[in-house]
Amino acid sequence: MQDIRYHPLIDRNSEGTDKVPMFFSENETAVRKAHDLYLEEIVPKHYRLCSVSGTSSESAKDFTIRCPYCGKAMIQIANARNTHRLGLYNCPDCRKMKVRKNPMSSYPLLTNKKDWRSLRPLRNLMSEEYIRSRYDLYLSTEYVKDEHNGVHRYYRLHAKEPHSIEMALAYDIQCPCCGGKLKQVGRCNDYYTLGLYECPVCDRK
Repeated sequence: MQDIRYHPLIDRNSEGTDKVPMFFSENETAVRKAHDLYLEEIVPKHYRLCSVSGTSSESAKDFTIRCPYCGKAMIQIANARNTHRLGLYNCPDCRKMKVRKNPMSSYPLLTNKKDWRSLRPLRNLMSEEYIRSRYDLYLSTEYVKDEHNGVHRYYRLHAKEPHSIEMALAYDIQCPCCGGKLKQVGRCNDYYTLGLYECPVCDRK
């Protein structure tokens, strides 16, 4: 069972209408002290917009709420309860996707001695639990099925030590299959479960 997650919201534009979630926290009290607006995620991928000071439903209609997972605009699927617990949101893109992890496809990442930002995956037969305990950085494979039953392969970056968004973006990661450079296509989930990547070369095959 997933613990309740709270996603603080910050403004993406000067008008204050485009709201982007930051790293989630499980401490609602801390989030409420620092942010007036945040998302409450009780059911996975369903987000209740919450306002500490109170926001009318009419004002909330002007907001664009971004998905914590993919960053795209979400849609409101349920009405506000009051001025503090506003609409319930869901991402139409993430709702269509079914994610399956392959336990045999985790790759420890080795650092280039000449350039610490360049990471090379190591092909292996080790379990993800073993890799997590022995390596600072690794990739796990996620297979996503879309609404047309097409299967797409992605890689999730994991870190043993906490990483900010800026730290995670500094890496250049090679594709485990073709050796090309991976492209980040999804946001970090938290300080340890970092961006989602795909290979532009393998994706065209």
